[in-house]
Amino acid sequence: MEDLIQRREETELITAERFRSMGVGDVKVWIVMDLLYRDVGSGRYVVTDFKTGKRNENDRTQLTLYAKFVKESFQVGTEDQYRNELGRMRWHSSVHI
Repeated sequence: MEDLIQRREETELITAERFRSMGVGDVKVWIVMDLLYRDVGSGRYVVTDFKTGKRNENDRTQLTLYAKFVKESFQVGTEDQYRNELGRMRWHSSVHI
């Protein structure tokens, strides 16, 4: 997050903590991304999700839904155009889907 603040001139904030919905089959799914921004230099969309607890088996499913939303909403065609980041109080890692 500190790196993002230092690079604020190179990023475009898309949304933070806003309810969004999408269809998954016949089901309407609601999501709330902690932070979605676009890296202006690379054009890559980045979803950042912050966690305060332990790693959970549902984390990857949650990030997969976020990636699906970004791909569909912003016509992102390839995996190199977006990235998911899962951040926790004591660790931070990127998950590429």
